[in-house]
Amino acid sequence: MSNEEKLLDYLKWVTADLASARERIHELESRDREPVAIVSMAAGTRAAYGRRRICGRC
Repeated sequence: MSNEEKLLDYLKWVTADLASARERIHELESRDREPVAIVSMAAGTRAAYGRRRICGRC
């Protein structure tokens, strides 16, 4: 096998690999994204109490 044939085989392999990588990227970017749930607990009463104790006039 000559160097040109080896190079041609390698380029065919790289081209096929690139095509599959692009397809996978497209699949990942286009699929529905799951919503993000933000869950929180109210901590405002503790924070307010802490400020009153520190400054005395809040």
